[in-house]
Amino acid sequence: MVRSAVYSHEQQIVKVKQRLMLIWTTFFNKTPENRLELMNECPDLKDKCAITMDRSSIDSADAVIFHFMAGDFSLNDLPKKRSPSQRYVFLTMEAPPNYKLWRRDTLHAPRDFFNWTMTYRYDSDVPWVYGGYWISPEINKGLGFKPENLPYDEKTILKNKSSAIFWLVSNCNTISKRELAVEKLGKYIMVDKYGACANNPYKRDACKQAFECEKDLSAMNFFYIAIENTVCKNYVTEKYFDRYHLPSIPIVMRRKIYENLVPSRSFIPMDDFGSAQAMANYLIALMSNKTAYLEYFKWRRDGWVRAYQNTGYRFHFCKLCEALLEERPTKTYENVEEWFHGTAECEGSEFAEGWKEEFDFCMLCEALLEEQPTKTYENVEEWFHGTAECEGSEFAEGWKEEKLFIGKDG
Repeated sequence: MVRSAVYSHEQQIVKVKQRLMLIWTTFFNKTPENRLELMNECPDLKDKCAITMDRSSIDSADAVIFHFMAGDFSLNDLPKKRSPSQRYVFLTMEAPPNYKLWRRDTLHAPRDFFNWTMTYRYDSDVPWVYGGYWISPEINKGLGFKPENLPYDEKTILKNKSSAIFWLVSNCNTISKRELAVEKLGKYIMVDKYGACANNPYKRDACKQAFECEKDLSAMNFFYIAIENTVCKNYVTEKYFDRYHLPSIPIVMRRKIYENLVPSRSFIPMDDFGSAQAMANYLIALMSNKTAYLEYFKWRRDGWVRAYQNTGYRFHFCKLCEALLEERPTKTYENVEEWFHGTAECEGSEFAEGWKEEFDFCMLCEALLEEQPTKTYENVEEWFHGTAECEGSEFAEGWKEEKLFIGKDG
């Protein structure tokens, strides 16, 4: 079957061979019909690439995609023949530690088999990032993309606020032990839990319609838990991207995972605080200081852009289409699992288990006994958050005492 698309430019006719992407495996044991519609997200590429699950098209496929997951990928179910020009694509949206839970020991990729990787990681050959890329206002000045149009005004954000933190969660025993970290935090500030892990039977079933439920809960709560089940480089999933538009501030575990990926000052990481009590003190202070709280929504006013499939910021099959059209040089992974597991920069439960519950007054005592030279923070907020954003004198004078108490724990 010959596939081509015809284009006219300055009275010249150019025929471009349409690239065919063949999905060979199932996705979590299900036929991925919905994946066939993904090219609709990049309409300017729809006539240049096509997606199919028809295995009889193997001879004409430019890329063959394998979902590397137990139940989907099998060494006994691989193509019988292969063209040298075809790209075999290693696809997974999961983080490496999850494979320990899903028969990683019995699932291995053949060596010298895969040409490209398609994962949540930004350094994949074809990134499939959750939710797309964020672009700062400075970078967008030269791009002209349309910024997110989200509310940031006091009336919209604060009008129904009455509770502290909500957490909609169904996985109660995670590799990151986020449940332990939240439990520690919950000893000093109220965390309202919904979903399968809720202690209250009513709250276990209260959010069957998650979207509407989250909408209501975020209107009432100042913060929400957005911690992943696994802590790995670039692993930021729908727990953030499905909720960033809500009028509530996400609480995450590790700053380094989110900075440079999402808008600055749009989240609060646990590891900014030496203890759960110190974090709770800070959150409680924010709840009573409208000016300080609304600073976490300033990114909306500043003009951050979520470049969802914009040219130059494609992902998943749209990016795979671009890669095929680029005719990149051939490459082969001798051991794709070594790349996937060996460079993922994942953590276990170290942070959650090591996070102190109470403010450590012993450390403060030691600092006083050392008779350290006197110093004064011109702007303690700049030290604490690592930013240079300045506040008016009203906020600085009203915030300094609370902030100094928290800052000494750092």
